[in-house]
Amino acid sequence: MPIDATILNQVEHLRELGDKAKAALAARIDLRKYSAGENIFSFGDPGHALYIVHSGEVEIYVKNHQGEKIVLEISKPGDIFGEISLLDEGPRTAWVNAVSDVEVLRLDREHFEDYIREYTPAALNLLSVAARRLRKSDEVIRRTVSRNANDVTAEQQTVLTRIADAVPSI
Repeated sequence: MPIDATILNQVEHLRELGDKAKAALAARIDLRKYSAGENIFSFGDPGHALYIVHSGEVEIYVKNHQGEKIVLEISKPGDIFGEISLLDEGPRTAWVNAVSDVEVLRLDREHFEDYIREYTPAALNLLSVAARRLRKSDEVIRRTVSRNANDVTAEQQTVLTRIADAVPSI
């Protein structure tokens, strides 16, 4: 069921669209509700839609090879997620769970492509959102990689190295 176009005024990068463009986009968007803790999508799922947080918060995370959860972002109202799979038609690259009860606006691929053809500035807005997300993810990865490298170094110390390190402190 389409949403009321005035809801789109709450989304920062959509505010600049004219009323006609907002109405056209709203006709293509569905409102979905998820309970706190509920999974919205998982890594590897097909990516058929992008989402805009209308209310509540969602957690976007990945897992490293050790199975540790790495939170990339907590998305709040107005934030977009799921755009990568929508843009490249690949599987989901992360897990997304509702942190609280959440309402999201869902735009599927077919409607997205039609909308972008009609309203090219919307594509530029989405690309800027994707670029910001990529920058945030890069920063998270840099912090995680440096932390993990230190952990690995500590784990790889031999018994002799630990004894040698301890000798000066005796």
